[in-house]
Amino acid sequence: MTKIATIRMHRLNDEATIRSVVNAVHSQPNGEIVSIERRIAAFEAEYRVDSEEMRARVDRGEMAPTRDVEAWLMALRVRDEFAGAKARAR
Repeated sequence: MTKIATIRMHRLNDEATIRSVVNAVHSQPNGEIVSIERRIAAFEAEYRVDSEEMRARVDRGEMAPTRDVEAWLMALRVRDEFAGAKARAR
């Protein structure tokens, strides 16, 4: 049986992060995907680690789920949801 890691998300109190998520939901999907990809790339450049490694480090407890990391995880989740919705629409 595969163990599924859970990541405890803290409440996001950062107004800019909350606003960016709300704006993302209301914007055009194509522009949103580009915006999310840019945000993810910026996190990867800032932390000098790719998203999959970041997820693994958080799962292992080697990386703290700071506000930035939570925003990064949220951006990944939104990107994955868009990809899933696009695949289901085909």
